[in-house]
Amino acid sequence: MYTYQSNRVILKIVLDHWNKMITWVETQPKDFKAIDMIMYKAIKTDWYGKNCILCKKFKKLTGCKTICPVIKEYGGCGSLGWTEVNEAKTWEQWLIAAKKLVKKIEYLIEKNIKSYGNNHNFKAKDNT
Repeated sequence: MYTYQSNRVILKIVLDHWNKMITWVETQPKDFKAIDMIMYKAIKTDWYGKNCILCKKFKKLTGCKTICPVIKEYGGCGSLGWTEVNEAKTWEQWLIAAKKLVKKIEYLIEKNIKSYGNNHNFKAKDNT
């Protein structure tokens, strides 16, 4: 079963993932070119869907369409701020865009808590 509690847990994992990347980028020269493979070699992750738990879970279930919290709230990853991250030319630009994206993830976590509280019994059907 898919639960809104599990949704919150997933969003916190996403937040940790982005914070890990931000922490690493903060150690890089700000004017250097933002290159995903450099990040991946250093910390074994990057900002693409293959490393996103939301993409891994919800693409498999629905092709990103109905229950992904990013799709439900923002209409897609681009509206979350992923496009700005991906198009950043320097680590400084990447960092600015990633921090904006993190604020939106934090908002989703807060919204989830306000909407569903700590009700562990509220369940929605999962198609798995």
